[in-house]
Amino acid sequence: MYTVYKQPLDYPHSWVIRRSCVVEGNPEPVHDQDITLEVKTYEEILDWVVPRGLTRLDRHPTDEPQIVETWI
Repeated sequence: MYTVYKQPLDYPHSWVIRRSCVVEGNPEPVHDQDITLEVKTYEEILDWVVPRGLTRLDRHPTDEPQIVETWI
């Protein structure tokens, strides 16, 4: 899955997408530090995720405020 962030703390002037994987036996997703895409606009995020055929999930109310959405 890929999580979209707007101005996360480590990239305060950008949009960022990060890949996470679900690992058997671990209730929390594991972030893949090698897969981080930094762009300047939300449209660039869409150009990256939509052609891959991913499905959008809305932000969950308990997510950190910088999270916009997740794609699976």
